[in-house]
Amino acid sequence: MAKSIGVFIVVLVLCVTIGCNRPIPHTQQNQIQKLRTEGLAALNAANANRAIGIGRAMLDSTSFNQSSNNHFAAIYGRVILGQAYFLVGKIPQSYKLLHEAEELSIKHHNDSALASVYNGLGLYYANIERNNNTSLSYFFKGLDAAKRANNHRLHSILLTNISGIYSLSNDPHAIHYAKECYYYGKTTNDNFLQYIGAISSAIAYTNSSEYNQALKFFGEAETLLHSNSINDLSNLYYNYGVLHERMGNSSEAQYYYEQALTPKDVRQRDVRAYTALAGIYNNKGDITRAERLLREALDATEDGNDKMFRPDVLKLLAVVLKKTGDEEGSRVLIRQKEYEESVTSSVATKQMIDHLKFKYDIERT
Repeated sequence: MAKSIGVFIVVLVLCVTIGCNRPIPHTQQNQIQKLRTEGLAALNAANANRAIGIGRAMLDSTSFNQSSNNHFAAIYGRVILGQAYFLVGKIPQSYKLLHEAEELSIKHHNDSALASVYNGLGLYYANIERNNNTSLSYFFKGLDAAKRANNHRLHSILLTNISGIYSLSNDPHAIHYAKECYYYGKTTNDNFLQYIGAISSAIAYTNSSEYNQALKFFGEAETLLHSNSINDLSNLYYNYGVLHERMGNSSEAQYYYEQALTPKDVRQRDVRAYTALAGIYNNKGDITRAERLLREALDATEDGNDKMFRPDVLKLLAVVLKKTGDEEGSRVLIRQKEYEESVTSSVATKQMIDHLKFKYDIERT
């Protein structure tokens, strides 16, 4: 699963850029639309904290039983806030908000928002629950909603997420779906769609061991990223490193993992790159560097950033500590890993109960 998660997170941000196709009353339209536009811009800039503030402001401006303008704000406030929480690792809060947005979208017949919500829930089950079948069911429900809304761009984005799941089992459909998004972006001059189609194709080719094709699409993705200031450098170079490691090019892999850790803002660094680079140093016997990188990764995830990858960091750090002779420290980390995984599972169960209660409440309104 680790080879495709980064693409899913990028697409999560892009997916919310799709608007509602229903008219909004003119009286409050400018204010709500301004908040929505600013919230989407914050997400695309990976400024999760700003997006959280805007999402909350949208929710504060509305209630369930008034105008359709308020319904619009209630839905998109939850979509923006839910996806911002996902980016900072506040997974239970994200899950709850996305399910609430699902119920509101269904009630108010907003298929564009519903498709975006299903994309977010598909990401949740792929990345957090690691349940690919449930993830695919949400992505395909999102495709149906996007078709009903005649939203070709969102349809293409969902195809790349389906590609990411299929590529894990080397299903040939993975490459087909990713390239469909890529060529649609090329036809419509949509650089974002071209980029996510290219990187999704590269990952699919990597997982199917077609390395020359993977190199071709990674190269195109890199060009698109730099020429269009797309904020996905760390994810791109992490996956580029994975390709070179698969090809047996350890030095090239190390170079790209190091490039993935160059963003000054730690929140924009792909935590998997720390773990991958630490793995290379560990294999070389450079335990000191491996331990330093893994502790940096733990620090980077402490406030919720990429928290879903903490168990992988803890697992490798336990191995490294054992090599240093710190048996007790290694055992403590294994227990911590198991505890954090169990907390995530129990909180997710509680959120499912909260979702059912919200569904009952909204059906009464």
